[in-house]
Amino acid sequence: MDEDDSKIDYSSIFSIKKSDVIKVIGEGSYGCVHKPSLKCKNKSLKINYKKKISKLLMKEDAVKESDEYDIIAKYDKQNKYFLGKPIQCDVNNTPANIAAIHDCEDGDEFIDNIEDTKLLIMNYGGENLEAIAREFNKMKKTDKNVDFAKKFLIEAKHILLAVNFLYKHKIIHHDLKPQNIVYHRKTNKINLIDFGFTTYKEDIINMSTKSNNKLSKCHWSYPLEINFYNHDKYMSFSKYSKEEKSGYYKNIIGNIDIKDNDKCSTSISILFYYMIDKKISENEKNKIIDKYFNDYKKMLDDVIGCNYKAFLKKSIETIDLYGAGITFYLLLNNMKHLLEKPLIDKLEKLCYHMITPDLFDRCDIPTAIKKYNEIIEKYL
Repeated sequence: MDEDDSKIDYSSIFSIKKSDVIKVIGEGSYGCVHKPSLKCKNKSLKINYKKKISKLLMKEDAVKESDEYDIIAKYDKQNKYFLGKPIQCDVNNTPANIAAIHDCEDGDEFIDNIEDTKLLIMNYGGENLEAIAREFNKMKKTDKNVDFAKKFLIEAKHILLAVNFLYKHKIIHHDLKPQNIVYHRKTNKINLIDFGFTTYKEDIINMSTKSNNKLSKCHWSYPLEINFYNHDKYMSFSKYSKEEKSGYYKNIIGNIDIKDNDKCSTSISILFYYMIDKKISENEKNKIIDKYFNDYKKMLDDVIGCNYKAFLKKSIETIDLYGAGITFYLLLNNMKHLLEKPLIDKLEKLCYHMITPDLFDRCDIPTAIKKYNEIIEKYL
């Protein structure tokens, strides 16, 4: 490549047309998402950028994520549960692209290393469910909005069907949360997105059994028991006395409200943000928290040597259901003013069984679908 080809022309950034403005609509650990899409350097690609979104990543991360899309694309050939495999290309150094990249949290780093980046060009599937939850929260109780909320809940079954589809093919999304599920209002369609951590169930079992699972750590969208996936850590904790396990438990729950606290404590704190309605009474909040803590303690007590295989199997098979449960909690907390209380109560009870830290009491995916169907059929 000629040296001049890699230089960026900043001179015309401020002459960008309003119609060319590209906005950041999402950011994650590894990439920055724009709508409409940033443009590729390869002009021979026939892409209608206005109908696409793009994710800017470093090359290594883009290749890895693209490969992981192959896993789901192999089975979901009709794009029933995801939006199709992205087109991968080099980013063009246009003023519009550079201005949009500047708006990314890591924009300067991307621009300084522009030749080491890649774009993943994807179909636009609508707003993520965190944004949809905010929209529900602002809605007044009108017939139109109530009808929309009911229509949405009927389509939301698709989240569970998508998780079941992955489960049947022994695939784990491993990053399911409100931000990674999108809803298109015009088509009334829900899809899963962001398959950057997607892998096979057997791969997680193998890595964990060999104690080299790097994702065996607390994160708010992962079930708490993931911290014990690695065999060595599980077996070590299984040898703790009752008093030592109690001390571990007290340390975790005692640090929840402390800044810069333990990662597991932080995960619980963020989880409560999603699952507990801010508008309920302190007494009601405390009941939810007490039940959660009691179930968490039960899970810790169940970490015994002979349980490892059953523990790992049950957790891996419900990790995506756990993310779906968090998502439903967030939605319900923001739309309950639009719906009947008995419906909300039944769905919240189901949500808890999807995310309970008491692993062996957590419902499986077929049971969650069956119960969701029964609730929807009865109340909607």
